[in-house]
This record gives sequence, structure tokens and C-alpha cells, in this order.
Amino acid sequence: MQPDNILAYIKEQFKTSGMIKKIILTNAIVFALLLILKVVSKLFLADGFFEGFLEQLIMPGDFNGLLYKPWTLITALFVHITIGHFFFNILIFYFSSKMFVQFFGETRLLSTYLVGGVFGGLIHILSYLTFPFFENQIPASVYGASGAIYAILAALIFYKPQFKIKLFFALEIPLWVLGLIMFLSDFINLTSADDTAHFVHLGGGLFGALSIMGVASSSHFMNKIDKLLSMKFTFKKQTKMKVYRNSDAKKMTDDEYNSNKANKQKKMDAILDKISANGYESLSKTEKDFLFKFGNE
Repeated sequence: MQPDNILAYIKEQFKTSGMIKKIILTNAIVFALLLILKVVSKLFLADGFFEGFLEQLIMPGDFNGLLYKPWTLITALFVHITIGHFFFNILIFYFSSKMFVQFFGETRLLSTYLVGGVFGGLIHILSYLTFPFFENQIPASVYGASGAIYAILAALIFYKPQFKIKLFFALEIPLWVLGLIMFLSDFINLTSADDTAHFVHLGGGLFGALSIMGVASSSHFMNKIDKLLSMKFTFKKQTKMKVYRNSDAKKMTDDEYNSNKANKQKKMDAILDKISANGYESLSKTEKDFLFKFGNE
């Protein structure tokens, strides 16, 4: 397969895939590129080049460093260096996001992943400024999707605490038990030197919990973030006017057009509220068809 065909294939996957696959593909591509760059740098005895490039992607552990590299709040969420770190995070993300999308939809998955991950990173930085334990320590840089994944998991746990899952494909436990295990594991190890950003995990989990409070309200802050992220789907450039082929169709007046548009938007808002409250699967076939049609207008 030629390189241009590979690029075309990847582009097509991004275009046609759902949000879960898009996020996984982004993580996989970044991981593969970093792995290749690391090997090539070693072959040319230029480890410093790889380290310098990596520093431009991972998030500094202090606000001064972040001030000069603000983009790392986002790029760090897609960076994994070791195979074990990558596959473990992606595995947990896949199973948790499959459940998450059933309740909240794909746009909410993206907003929770990004904002939750950023929130976890900021909590990590604040921990160095808050606790005397870190006073004489150099703030550790962080990378990986774990903070974002904790946000997704925490949202699920606080939304459906009694929902049962199979742990290790055998032991069936409610989500709240999983949440308690996760919290205790990170809390107990906050002062350990295990190279794990436990405050990022706790920060991501805190955001996930906050994102669920009052989620049924149309004015909920996550709904506003969702709308910002979905703007590219609802504000498409129209190169041609639509033409009605039916001979009985008549041209609408401006008032009729505005009234029709307002009614559609009102119906769309009601459907979005229903998804926020009960998940995508609660929609009727008619509502799903309308949602699909409205998103492609």
C-alpha cells in the first residue's frame, strides 16, 4: 500500500467513524509517531531530539511552564510512550466510553474527555502549590489519557451508581464499588513515588462528578460546551440554495421560513434535553430520524 493510500485510509476512518474510534485513532497515531521518532533518534544517537520534541507535547507540572506551552493541556491527553501505558488506557477508555455514549451521546464523550483531562491536569499543578509535602519537589510533567478516562468513568459512576459491570470478566459489581476502589487506590498513593499522576486521576474524577450534577437542565454548563464543540456540524457552509422539485411546493416567505426554523430548533433542543436526561437510546425512531436529518441540514 502506497503512503498516500494509507493517509487516505486514515482520513476516511476519521470521516466515517464515531467519536470513540476517532479518539482511539488519534491516540494510536500519536503513539505510533512517537515510537518511530524514538527509535530513529536512538539509531542516530540523537536522544536529545526526541526528548526535546516530547517536551513540546507533555504538560509541565507548574503554571510558569504551562504559560509558555498552553497547548500541552490538550496534546498531553493523547501522548503515551510505553506500549503498556497505551494499551491499558485505550482498553479502559473503550469499555467505559461504550457505556458512556449510550447514556450521553458522542458529543458529550468528546467534551468530557477534553475538559475532564484538562481539569485533571490543572488539579495536578495546584497540588504542588497547595500541599507542603511537595514544597521541595520539582513539579512532575504529566501525559496520558488517564485523567480524561477518569472523568468519563466518574460521570458514569455518579449517573448510574447501581449499574453492574463484570470486573475481570467474572466478578459482577455495581459501578459505585468500582469508583470507591479507584478513589482509595489513588488517595492512598498520593505521596508514593510510583511515577503515577494520582492528582490528575482525582481531578478528572472530580470533573466527571461535577459534570453530572443537574445534567438534565438545558442550561447545564456541559450542554453549552457540547454546543461549542458541535458548531462545525450545525454551521456548515452552504454553497447552493436548496430547490424544491415538487410542483406543488411553494416558496416560503421570510416569516414562514423563520417560524419553521424556530420550530425545528425548539424540537432539537427538546431532543438534546432528553438525551442528557435519559441517554440516546431513550429516543424514538422518529426522534432519531429527526436528529440525523437536522444534523445534516
